[in-house]
Amino acid sequence: MHRFNRIIGCLALTVIAASPALAQSTGSIIDIHGFGGWAYGKTGGHKYSLGTEGGEYDNAELALNVSAKPMEKLSVVAQMRLESGSDTEQAELDYAFAEWTFSDAVRVRAGRVKHPFGIYGEVFDVGTVRPFYSLPQSLYGSNGFTARAYNGAGITGNVPVGKWDLQYDVYGGQIEGDFETPGLLSTSSAYFTEPSITFGYRVENAYGGRLNISTPVEGLIFGGSGYTGQAYTDLSTVDADKRDVFAAHAEYTHKGFAIRSEWGHLKNGGDFNVDGGYLETSYRIGEHWQIAGRWDQIDVTLPGTNLDRLPKIFPQLLEHREAALGLSYWFSPNFVVRGSYQLVEGNRFAFPETSDQVKAALASGVLERDTDMILIGAQFSF
Repeated sequence: MHRFNRIIGCLALTVIAASPALAQSTGSIIDIHGFGGWAYGKTGGHKYSLGTEGGEYDNAELALNVSAKPMEKLSVVAQMRLESGSDTEQAELDYAFAEWTFSDAVRVRAGRVKHPFGIYGEVFDVGTVRPFYSLPQSLYGSNGFTARAYNGAGITGNVPVGKWDLQYDVYGGQIEGDFETPGLLSTSSAYFTEPSITFGYRVENAYGGRLNISTPVEGLIFGGSGYTGQAYTDLSTVDADKRDVFAAHAEYTHKGFAIRSEWGHLKNGGDFNVDGGYLETSYRIGEHWQIAGRWDQIDVTLPGTNLDRLPKIFPQLLEHREAALGLSYWFSPNFVVRGSYQLVEGNRFAFPETSDQVKAALASGVLERDTDMILIGAQFSF
């Protein structure tokens, strides 16, 4: 599998390298952009995000984005992502779609389209547009709120209304993503003592949208996102559950100061509900330094489930609280070196590293709730 992924990556690089010649032969305007980074993460306890207790160096990714404009009204965009982790090495097609422009107010998209959700939904891989190395886990982690893309068609556009500006998206199709959960939350006994399991999910016959409202106050934007559809997972053979997701977001940026917040609710039939959100702020000190802080939280509820009849450690698997402090040094807008300290309470995303540790927690009824992590890395874009 690793060899196959390397081949895909090499093919992608070959095609991109050939694109200037293609542009000359067709008269198209072709732009190439890339985003990537590397990070080292060390935790004082469980495995969390990009960190492990022993220290994890193998966190690297590169996304290559190619856009072409073969006609005045037609744009074609594609992005491939190469990712390396402690136990994974993969190549993914993030999105590939065509866009036809009728006017600024109406642009039609079709294909595998980047998912318009919240503040960061369309810029998952662009580390140079955010104050921390990783996005907030509450809405952008592997928990079912959003994914990088949907397969289908949509309409987007900008509509000025006096001193206000409305940017909208409506779409329909299929949303695909990954879901990671503690093994103890699995309905399959085969995974019960695994530290965590990751599986694919898809929301079919989905439809939804997003609205961004730019106000007369410079730098102030707010809006909402939502969608609904039938959710399936790779682990389940039973009928799909209806998934409803909605979220609200707001951000204010002024000179070197920025504050952003998003809060959302996910309802997956009668199986589970998720409520989560974050508050993130940052400030640029001079040209190069930036300090940042973030509070991130999520709560999972299981309607009709009596938690008293489950293992004692079960409730803490449904919670996540995170406080983070970050410091970045910007060499330029396209290259940043950053570090952060993150303190986590709860085990929704912070897992033991081995099955033996899970079994010991089940036997004793005790699982450490707190995990801290130091993350150091660099991100770039071009």
